[in-house]
Amino acid sequence: MTIKKFLPIGLLTAGLLALAAGPASAATPVQTLNGTVGPGYTISITMAGKKVTNLKAGTYKLVVKDKSNMHDFVIEGPGIDGDNSVTTVPFVGTKSETVVLKKGTYAYYCEPHHTSMKGSIKVS
Repeated sequence: MTIKKFLPIGLLTAGLLALAAGPASAATPVQTLNGTVGPGYTISITMAGKKVTNLKAGTYKLVVKDKSNMHDFVIEGPGIDGDNSVTTVPFVGTKSETVVLKKGTYAYYCEPHHTSMKGSIKVS
């Protein structure tokens, strides 16, 4: 004897519609901030090729290119506690991390040369 089980048409239709619609809430893509330090005495954060001075609060991917073994890249501000160094002396290369920026002002700088290699971003 064969037993066949059938789903009610309404339940089957609802399930197919849910699959077609996708997830209930799609995540907002994370924007990328590009940090550069060195090779001379320069440090910056850019997005899409433009220097960043103001941002909206949110989550960002920070990609730092450290071009000199005598520099590091440090960022600090609201909610960023502890070790704030994305790169350290004598590292040369690229590192990335996800940062959650809250309302306030963030400073970024090279620790060994913090009096001249520095910048800031206002987050609203």
